Amino acid sequence: MGFKDVLKKLKLGDINLVKIEVDNSKNFEVRDSNFVIDTQTGDRLNYTLPNTIEYNDVKEKVEEIYKSGKAGFVRKDIALPEVGMVSSRVKYKEVFRFYKDTIKPEHYHALLSVYAIMEFEDRGDSKTSTELFDKMIKKFKEDGRHIYNFSRSGLIEGRFWYDLGMIKYQGASKQRVYEMFSSQFASYINFYPYATWVSPYMSFKDVVQEIRIRINRKEVNRLDVYIRGQDKIDLLEDDLTELIDHKDGIEIEAIPKYTICNSPCRKITIIKKTDFKNF
Repeated sequence: MGFKDVLKKLKLGDINLVKIEVDNSKNFEVRDSNFVIDTQTGDRLNYTLPNTIEYNDVKEKVEEIYKSGKAGFVRKDIALPEVGMVSSRVKYKEVFRFYKDTIKPEHYHALLSVYAIMEFEDRGDSKTSTELFDKMIKKFKEDGRHIYNFSRSGLIEGRFWYDLGMIKYQGASKQRVYEMFSSQFASYINFYPYATWVSPYMSFKDVVQEIRIRINRKEVNRLDVYIRGQDKIDLLEDDLTELIDHKDGIEIEAIPKYTICNSPCRKITIIKKTDFKNF
């Protein structure tokens, strides 16, 4: 059994690249069962794989590699090589399987990239996660940023999961599910009324405007405002709290504190009261 055959038997998909964290993290392209190519230089490496491999001999080792986070096997449909280091992890498989063929391909590939970013953030590896984020934004532009916000805020595994589940539960065909949900998902990327995320470049006035155009919508009864970074928290939290305290018909429900990759964050939840008229 060849090396690629072993990977397929492990249900890792159609593999064409192996990423291993040695030296400065080299990428090896699998050309056949016996050798690999350095994808940065194109040179054949002095790295020989046996002609035949016993499945049971490598299964445990491959699983160990995944758990260590130091190597991964990348499918051909992965947008960024580093994504393969986490794309087959058990805790993400269900998410990727659930959303596959339900959103536009570019949105799905961005989602795969985003989960890799979150994995490195959760490990506290700010260098790798920042590099991946920059690559993701370069490739997917603002759509990628919105999908990151959705994922990091729990919407992908929360509200959107429920919405998609309801469409699937109705027994629609695969094509109909794609038509319905991909359109809905794209509309949320264009404008999501139930939350806003404060970017590094937004002023207090900008944030208030984003709140206003959402909270004044009839269907919005509660709004989450996400702030990341101590500088932004210092700039916005107290002023927003004071502003909302002096407005009739709305109040702050909670301001939980949490961190993302050692970066302090706040989520300000604003709710409408029965006497709300206009913000």
